[in-house]
Amino acid sequence: MYQRRPPVLCAVGEGDGQAEMTDRNIPSRGQTATFSVNGVKRGDGMLLLYPDELTVVNTRSIGTWVYVLVPAIYLAVHFYLFHTIGWGFLAVWYAAGWWVWQGMGRRLAARKVAAGGDGVTVIPLDQVTSVECRKARKGANWLGIRKMTVTTADGTEYKFDGLMEQWHDHLARALAAHG
Repeated sequence: MYQRRPPVLCAVGEGDGQAEMTDRNIPSRGQTATFSVNGVKRGDGMLLLYPDELTVVNTRSIGTWVYVLVPAIYLAVHFYLFHTIGWGFLAVWYAAGWWVWQGMGRRLAARKVAAGGDGVTVIPLDQVTSVECRKARKGANWLGIRKMTVTTADGTEYKFDGLMEQWHDHLARALAAHG
């Protein structure tokens, strides 16, 4: 496992003493995924693509509970008040919740990467030797779920399962830009 380099801080003008994130520390892409290393599952994580590295931050898996409990609570309250089930609004609510959860997760993960510490796995792009994306089976394929495997020069295989439909293209562009 690679260790995180300390972040580069730039002091510009007056400030409150807080660390500022430079463009190098802002991920160009972020996505939640199930993460494993050499076949050993590490749990849920936020996958972040930086200009020179691919970073995985271990996260809590409360997202699953949010996806289940929020719609269930909405349905219960809506049915109690209106005696109908508003499926259209539920779909909008669910999509909005997913979008907000992804955005918050990306920001929190980027902050954790900048701070360093446990639960952060860094894969330098110059160590990546291959990237393979496979489609999932049956209904999962329809949802855009993919299995992406990133292999490094030392033979370590990092596997990511999730909504990785466009990640292969983004990672290929980052690898080409990095050299």
